[in-house]
Amino acid sequence: MLFRETGGYYLDVVRGKVAQQHWDDFHSDKTWTVWNAARDIAKAVSLKFDMDEGLDAAFDDLWVLAAAARKYESNQKKEIKDDLANAYRYAAQLAYGQQVRNAPCFGRVLTRNDDNVVIFSDFHMTAFKNLPNYFQEFNYELYLEVLDYYAATDFCLVEAGDVEDCLVFEPDAAEARARLDAAPKQGREIVFPVVSSGYPNWGDFLTRRYKKREKVQDDIIRAFPDYYERARNFVRRGKYVRLAGNHDTYLEDTWEDKLRQRITTELTLDVDEVFDALQLMRSTASTNDIRYLVMHGHQFDDACMQHGAVAYAKSLGEMYTECLSWGNQGADRIWRDNDTKRWYIGAIYPNALARSLPGDYPGILDPESNAQVDLATNAINSIMGHSQEFFETLMGHQIGWEYFKNADGFNAFTLEVWTGEQMYKLKHLDEISLVEAYESEFNKLNKAGKPLPKLVVGFVGGDTARGADMLGLFGTAWALMQFFFSPVQGALSDHFGRRPVILISCAGLGLDFILMALAPNLWWLLVGRVISGITAASFSTAGAYISDVTPPEKRAASFGLIGAAFGIGFVLGPALGGLLGAISPRLPFWASAFMALANVCWGLFVLPESLPKERRVAFSWKHANPLGALKLLRSHPMLTGLAGSYFLMNFAHVVLPSTTVLYMHYRYGWDTRAVGILLAGVGISSLIVQGFLVKPVVRWFKERRTLALGLTFGAAGFAIYGLAPTGPIFWIGVPVMALWGIATPSLQTIMTRLVDPTEQGRLQGALASLVGLASLIGPTVFTQTFATFISTRAELGLPGAPFLLAAVLMFVAMLLAWRTTQPLTAPGATEPA
Repeated sequence: MLFRETGGYYLDVVRGKVAQQHWDDFHSDKTWTVWNAARDIAKAVSLKFDMDEGLDAAFDDLWVLAAAARKYESNQKKEIKDDLANAYRYAAQLAYGQQVRNAPCFGRVLTRNDDNVVIFSDFHMTAFKNLPNYFQEFNYELYLEVLDYYAATDFCLVEAGDVEDCLVFEPDAAEARARLDAAPKQGREIVFPVVSSGYPNWGDFLTRRYKKREKVQDDIIRAFPDYYERARNFVRRGKYVRLAGNHDTYLEDTWEDKLRQRITTELTLDVDEVFDALQLMRSTASTNDIRYLVMHGHQFDDACMQHGAVAYAKSLGEMYTECLSWGNQGADRIWRDNDTKRWYIGAIYPNALARSLPGDYPGILDPESNAQVDLATNAINSIMGHSQEFFETLMGHQIGWEYFKNADGFNAFTLEVWTGEQMYKLKHLDEISLVEAYESEFNKLNKAGKPLPKLVVGFVGGDTARGADMLGLFGTAWALMQFFFSPVQGALSDHFGRRPVILISCAGLGLDFILMALAPNLWWLLVGRVISGITAASFSTAGAYISDVTPPEKRAASFGLIGAAFGIGFVLGPALGGLLGAISPRLPFWASAFMALANVCWGLFVLPESLPKERRVAFSWKHANPLGALKLLRSHPMLTGLAGSYFLMNFAHVVLPSTTVLYMHYRYGWDTRAVGILLAGVGISSLIVQGFLVKPVVRWFKERRTLALGLTFGAAGFAIYGLAPTGPIFWIGVPVMALWGIATPSLQTIMTRLVDPTEQGRLQGALASLVGLASLIGPTVFTQTFATFISTRAELGLPGAPFLLAAVLMFVAMLLAWRTTQPLTAPGATEPA
């Protein structure tokens, strides 16, 4: 019965039952009290990870220190907010090239102009005897391989903080009680802030703290000799930069001196060669500007700042880490398989900006009290109804839910945290405020019109895996919409005419850009991308329009003009988007919406209808779907062969958007500017070929030979791309590849002659559907080919393999087209001049 009710899918039913059982297990054996709810949940979870039951007393004593620090933090909100505002301003000053004086964590700045730089941070090396040693067990060998790779390719290595985790130690009951006793008190209340000297007297506490850190650091250095030898190799070649973080804390400070001297001695650096920030320069013919500002990022964490009147890191961040992190310190330390695979093929990791603050849990009291009361009373309906806000409120931070398999907060806790599979990743930075203030403060200083340097921080709680997945999802959604809706628009245009379909599509595209300009999150952008895929299917209708108004002998040139217009957009679009994006990231969407809607207005007054009523046919869903549209392509042997050739050439084309940028970075070390110049060259070459060469070439060689010649140039261009050992030789392939542009107009012209005038919309819809199908399959094929042939396990290291595969596909497309169009050369056959 249950099998029938669930359609044979038990997982949703089972998940809910198991989650409830786990919650009962978590809640039933605990005496939850409102005032100790946060402590008890932290202890219960820690026991699922690293904490031994024999450390119960140690946990309770250290919790008193952490809770007192949390109370102090709640009373310092205004001061912390002011210090954060100063931190954002200091970062902008460094990005502009100014010095920041008397502000710890901002004053030690290094400037370099290396072409090839790799940045790593947050290894959190530990050398525990009893607790799990996650870096050593899971990450160490991989990182040694990574260092060997970048040493062999002459990169500058930047280790941007938290390499050695000097804060996290293995506690015992005696150490925990000694720390609690050493904290200064008034009555029973611990007195903050933690200061190096003066009142309150934290001297005994700090002495104990730093003796422990010195021992932890020494243990780490002894545990990882191979790492330090490889790091010294970079130092000897002048290719090494060490930035300080919040867990290795190498400040210019009396308490930090021994730690800083010990690590610089081990790395064979001078004692003053630990920095807070790195300015990476990039030169042009007339300027030498800071283009990247690299920092660890703890400077912008409200619990880890050192630069204000109070060094909050000593009272807050360091206290929380020392007292609590040892209980679950490994959950976010392991390099995940999906992330390392993406790095391996050079994939980009967009960062989803964090807000840091927890969501508000509803109720009649303040959110924290509401959550604690509901936990104590087991108000399960309220907890499950607002599960993410509930757990975020108890933890005091935004949680990275994207790290969990279960999006629902209740299921994430019961099925993953409570089983010890995945611990919460807390978001410590208000990245949204950081980005906005950094840009705003830089613009206040920027009287000289300098480019805004990219701020690279290693401490962010970024959603890298999900960001990469979302990019893939966006591309898939767009291609799917093309596949399904191109035939629909083609069939609609055969029934209602081309003009209304084109105008409605342009209007939809404008509304799509408005939606993306207003999008509050990635999911709204995905909705916009779906709409974009539907409305962009109007290309098929535009092709049918050309077939309607152009005689067969002139169609190739007209189809070429569409390609030329695309080339103009390819050159001007990214440049305009970059200029507008520098003002505001949403402005390019508004500008695109304006242009799309202006296009609607132009069409309303200027664009005539191309399809007379007597040539229109009834709309049929039988034809307005991918399978029905593809059936048209099987109606004539030559049409079928040319459709196969068209699919193969578009499949080969997918290598360009899916792999080119990764390939250029990997093989030639090109930065974004160099890639942008190349893409502009591609657009200009395409404009010249399709705007000026298609017409005379077709007149001289006829469509069949022009098609074969264009596909041959395409295969040659891909081969040059794949075999080019240097960037300049890659450039040689650009004009060769552009000559491929003479093929598509010729192919479309031949195909339009093989169908009835009433079927031109269906034909163009079917062709666009083939493009969508190629865009669905191609990215996976080419990126996996790239990954396979750059792997250290590959017998033949061939980074250009994706382009060589595309060259083969293009050559096969040429052979298929040449054989298919053989009847055009038979006696009596006609081929337009």
